[in-house]
Amino acid sequence: QSMSGRIIVGAIVLVVSVGASVYYYLRSRRPQAQAQAQGLSLSLSSSSRGDSKEVSEQLQCVVCLDRERNIMLQPCNHFCLCDACHQRLKRRVCPICNRPIASVLPVFVS
Repeated sequence: QSMSGRIIVGAIVLVVSVGASVYYYLRSRRPQAQAQAQGLSLSLSSSSRGDSKEVSEQLQCVVCLDRERNIMLQPCNHFCLCDACHQRLKRRVCPICNRPIASVLPVFVS
């Protein structure tokens, strides 16, 4: 092989290995981001369901950021939407992971 051919192959190998490293790094961080988005620590504020006053940030709908979450999406199990935003979704995909929504499960937090 010529020297320029070796340089090109080396550059391709380098780009692929860096790309793979970045991909696996980002993939390993994804569960942490999902846990934060889902608000796994369910501390409630004194507001009533659907009331926009003082909804705990951990329970805020990820779409409107106003009402309390009360819908879990299936099959991804993301707990991320209030009923109003679920009803208004134009694309029937999860706003967190973009997977198609097969069904929903109402969640009642007390």
